[in-house]
Amino acid sequence: MELVLFIFASSFPLIIATIAALSSEYAGRMIFFIDGLITLSAFICFAVTVKFNNFLLGIIFAIFIPALFVFIISYIVEKFNFDSFIVSLGQNIFLLSCVSVLSQIIFNNRGVLTSEVFVFSQQIFRVTSICVGFLICIIALIFFNKTKAGLYLKITGSDSNVLLSCGVSPSFYRVLSWVIASVLSSICGIILLLRLSSFVPGISSGIGWASLALVFLGK
Repeated sequence: MELVLFIFASSFPLIIATIAALSSEYAGRMIFFIDGLITLSAFICFAVTVKFNNFLLGIIFAIFIPALFVFIISYIVEKFNFDSFIVSLGQNIFLLSCVSVLSQIIFNNRGVLTSEVFVFSQQIFRVTSICVGFLICIIALIFFNKTKAGLYLKITGSDSNVLLSCGVSPSFYRVLSWVIASVLSSICGIILLLRLSSFVPGISSGIGWASLALVFLGK
């Protein structure tokens, strides 16, 4: 039973990342930097928790900082009509590089980071992953299918002219889709951090690319 719960809990980070990829796909701006976001968020959460001995503060910073960065980049992409595909790929490289540099500056170590301050049991990981995962799935279902904003976002990529005819800005929802994807990716990174009770440079393990594959295969 313990093994079943562990496998079940371990599947939710991928599910959350897939919802992140789906959000951006709906808006017609596929996100290619989920791996970078997961890794950066996990590092920020670990670093802030260790330095300030406050896990809640670590969670807040791990969600807010990447979301602010993604919002700024996404706004610039819309403002100057840049190629979102190229920008997205560039962001992934940039975010992963930032983690390496910050790890060296803060901890003088580019490898695995551990601390007595950051230790969690597998039970905490399982409960958190399953509860948060279910909650996000329910919220996503309601948002995309029952709210006006969710429905607007879903047709942004396929029928943006419909939004324009209704006086709604597709650019707003394209930016929103990346911010939503950023928040979900950050949550995914925090859950993976709980699983390991340490930060590992390759903590995302390709989840971001797997989530993109699932979106394409699921059509």
